Amino acid sequence: MANSAQGTARYEYGNLYSFCTVISGQNCADGYLPGAGVIQDAAGNLYGTTAYGGTNNAGTVFKLDSTGQESVLYSFCSAANCADGSYPKTGLIRDAAGILYGTTSQNGANNKGLVFKLDSTGKESVLYSFYSGGPPYVDGQYPASGLIQDAADNLYGTTAEGGANNGGTVFKLDSTGAETVLYSFCSATNCGNGSNPRASLIQDAAGNLYGTTVLGGANNNGIVFKLDTAGRETVLYSFCSAANCADGSYPETGLIQDSAGNLYGTTNVGGANNTAQGGAGVVFKLDNTGHETVLYSFCAVGGNNCTDGAYPQAGLLQDAAGTLYGTTYSGGANGAAGVVFEVDTSGNYTVLYSFCAVSGCTDGQFPLSGLIQDAAGNLYGTTTSGGATGNGTVFQLAPTTFTVGGTAVTVSPGATSGNTSTITLTPNGGFTGSVTLTAAITSSPTGAQDPPTLSFGGTSPASITGTSAVTATLTVATTAPTTGALAYPAGAGTRWSAGGATLAFGMFFGIGIYLPARRRSWRMRLGLLALLVILAVGLLSCSNGSGNRGTSNPGTTPGAYTVTVTGTSGSTTATTTVTLTVQ
Repeated sequence: MANSAQGTARYEYGNLYSFCTVISGQNCADGYLPGAGVIQDAAGNLYGTTAYGGTNNAGTVFKLDSTGQESVLYSFCSAANCADGSYPKTGLIRDAAGILYGTTSQNGANNKGLVFKLDSTGKESVLYSFYSGGPPYVDGQYPASGLIQDAADNLYGTTAEGGANNGGTVFKLDSTGAETVLYSFCSATNCGNGSNPRASLIQDAAGNLYGTTVLGGANNNGIVFKLDTAGRETVLYSFCSAANCADGSYPETGLIQDSAGNLYGTTNVGGANNTAQGGAGVVFKLDNTGHETVLYSFCAVGGNNCTDGAYPQAGLLQDAAGTLYGTTYSGGANGAAGVVFEVDTSGNYTVLYSFCAVSGCTDGQFPLSGLIQDAAGNLYGTTTSGGATGNGTVFQLAPTTFTVGGTAVTVSPGATSGNTSTITLTPNGGFTGSVTLTAAITSSPTGAQDPPTLSFGGTSPASITGTSAVTATLTVATTAPTTGALAYPAGAGTRWSAGGATLAFGMFFGIGIYLPARRRSWRMRLGLLALLVILAVGLLSCSNGSGNRGTSNPGTTPGAYTVTVTGTSGSTTATTTVTLTVQ
């Protein structure tokens, strides 16, 4: 069974913008009710849509810069009869040139929705207006999802209705604005191939498209489908295949895919925990054999209050570690205002934030959109309500972190005082927790011998319990140089030097040479020569024997070392470097 944990101190909430703070007449000129998520450019600017507000109260495209300054890039229904579209409820994509693309579910030339682009000057162009062929709207109508774009600049999306069977379509729009219906749903008996897609698509490297439909399938509770490049559809999974729809039902959101080909998504209802609506939804995984696994069933905590969240209406985000992030429209710790959650691929679930945690719900409530994540790990999303005026927000959840710093150390080899660095851990964003410290030498003098050893003793792990910094002690141990003296003990084993052996050889040789010739016979001379050879060999062997000459150790090599200190708390890490000088 999946594990559930309630709010942690790992993220700090920030309200980046509250809509309807700019009033023009009776209109919220800056927009209100953002029903879709945001995207981010390389400079950190966020882009999104609001369903209402703007100059004509028909919705906007907005930009929010990194200082929190909002700009309305376009107000819909600026053209006669709202031919430029109205009430955008889906997100945007952005190409390399900075052009934004999106859909509106209403208006356009035929009042059935459209696809638009918005250039960097704020000029809108309608790329396609649906219902161009008349009943039965074979080109589709009412696009309820955003778009994706391939390398050839083709756009792909879905319409919730229309098509050959009025069950919705998958469409392609090329760079000239020509639309092609790739697939019409509900062509099978009882719409066994799915009906009414309301979510964006994803595309794999081979060009296959994947998505969901809210209705249809074997149990009329929605499907996951694949559409190949030839337009052949495969139903990968039909929901409500388990008793009481414990596997989920009515998927209203799109999918994500990992490197192994597994698909992940949410269903709005169904799951193991029955509610008045028949379950509060699930997070699911679908492997490439079509086997579905429910990673988490909502409303597992808090009884009818569903404090872990309920009824997700947005898709998921996956980070490099495989952790999934999302939102629920309802549930949470503060009166069913929705949550931000994470769940790993083992089903361990954590509520990262419960909305309406502030008086008046000025932090927002009822998120309908998914999340994005930047390189620093910050999560961004929108809420449809709440905020300073009650008309929705753009929010950020920033990881709570800590920083590590350390003092430089200068020591003489072998020193046992002055050989410590004070390591300071400073919490940011309300971080609390236990931090384990490690240290390693990451650069040293060329050819260094006897390197320093490093330890924290009992000062690691360090515990951060409040807003104040805490310290730990890094101890550096070095080795002093030693010089060995020759030691030749008296008695057995006394060693002769090579000079002594040479002197002895010379003495015996001289004796042999200078003995009076008349007293030397050839036998005597031969014996004396043999004796001298034996003596010389013995003396030289003794000189090279195993006597005790003494030893020396140069100690830790002087010079500059770099010590890298790393603090780790769960998935949060921070590093610093300490300069170590050995004199």
